[in-house]
Amino acid sequence: MDKDVQDNFDEKSAFEDALNEAAEYAAVPKAVTKRIGPTLFETVNNPRSATKIFEKEVADSGWCWPEAIALLRAEGKKETLKNQCEKFVSFVMGKWYFKGQLFRAARVVGKRFPCIEISQGPSRWPCPDHADYDGLLLPSDTTYLRENPLRKTLGCKCTFRLINKWEYERMKNQ
Repeated sequence: MDKDVQDNFDEKSAFEDALNEAAEYAAVPKAVTKRIGPTLFETVNNPRSATKIFEKEVADSGWCWPEAIALLRAEGKKETLKNQCEKFVSFVMGKWYFKGQLFRAARVVGKRFPCIEISQGPSRWPCPDHADYDGLLLPSDTTYLRENPLRKTLGCKCTFRLINKWEYERMKNQ
């Protein structure tokens, strides 16, 4: 990775943004989010530890995430607090990962990558935010991903792929 990109990307602030967005979406109490944020960042490479720590903080707050419960039921899993916390931690990590990926992509695109392709992820139900754009090529300087970010909702498992100029020319000619 380009050194300039590494120097300009602040992993911790991107993680805090992802955590706050996910917490707002899942209605996690702000007090819990504030207490748990730094600890989650430190354990981010170990999702089991992060989930245990988060579960311990949440246990007394009475937090319930109806969307996660519905998804767990659909997957045939128990609707325990632990499972809700696992879903939340993986949701935060997905948001954080894509924030970093978008940053890196924005820094590298230019002339080498004129397009991006959005793809639906492996899911039982199509993502309502990105279903219309599945497989379509968008210009790399599009504001679409800023207006419709990946992992905005719990069921979104969509990804994007950069298309280099040679692949784009080949696709255009076919």
